[in-house]
Amino acid sequence: MRKDIYKMINWWLDKGISGFRVDAINFIKKDQRWCDGEVDGADGLSACFQFCRNKEGIEDFFHELREETFDRHQCMTVAEAVDVPCDQLETFIGKTGCFSMMFDFMYSNLDITKNEEWFPDQDWSIKAYKDALFASQIEINKLGWAGAFHENHDMPRSLNRLVKNPADRNGKAAKLLGSLLMFLKSTPYIYAGEEIGMINNERSPIDEFDDISSHNQYTRALEEGYSKEEALHFVNRRSRDNTRSPMCWNSSEYGGFSDVKPWLALNEHASEINVEKQINDPDSVLSFY
Repeated sequence: MRKDIYKMINWWLDKGISGFRVDAINFIKKDQRWCDGEVDGADGLSACFQFCRNKEGIEDFFHELREETFDRHQCMTVAEAVDVPCDQLETFIGKTGCFSMMFDFMYSNLDITKNEEWFPDQDWSIKAYKDALFASQIEINKLGWAGAFHENHDMPRSLNRLVKNPADRNGKAAKLLGSLLMFLKSTPYIYAGEEIGMINNERSPIDEFDDISSHNQYTRALEEGYSKEEALHFVNRRSRDNTRSPMCWNSSEYGGFSDVKPWLALNEHASEINVEKQINDPDSVLSFY
């Protein structure tokens, strides 16, 4: 199977594409003992991360992948790798690493639990965020290069995630976060809608969510004894649908995204937060970017 994957990668690189973003790549090595994990929830199950993330021997897969594909082409690669310990960073980046750069999550998941559950709300502080961000910058730049980000397809909008007071989730805060991103020692990645300061959706009931993780987290919260209202709060705060809903280009019925009803409902703030409204405004978030 690995040989077939290398063949596919080289097929695309031979066609002239510039590289790859590889998703959740630190999960490709599994603990082959197939141990039973300690039950950690009311559902009677165990989180799998200790058995499938950053496992010993993953570096052998990476070395083979690099030799068979990336080293044969002048290409750029970026690894999505959650919760990589500092002493394992050189497996991913730097002279001996497999990838050109990596998305590091040291500072990105302070608002969820270590098992990536969205409940309960985490009591993180700005100082904790700063310390984690600084640590990421220092450790990664000892070895190689980072891809910095505030948002991606698996996270909520950064204004909601990083600005605790709803009254402060505005254009000024969006510009502040943009400045922070651009001044990090890394390659900045901007997610669609971030450059206009899009904020989270507010959905109800749970059936309005498309994201499977949202439904799973809602069910898990109920199993842990939270009310339907509390479970819906957790999902609205963290759902991946927040960044997967259509890009807001203008204030038309479907936000300029399409002429027909899209698979996800438009963000309810689309009439106020959209490209058309900002593109000719010199003081807008879009103009700032």
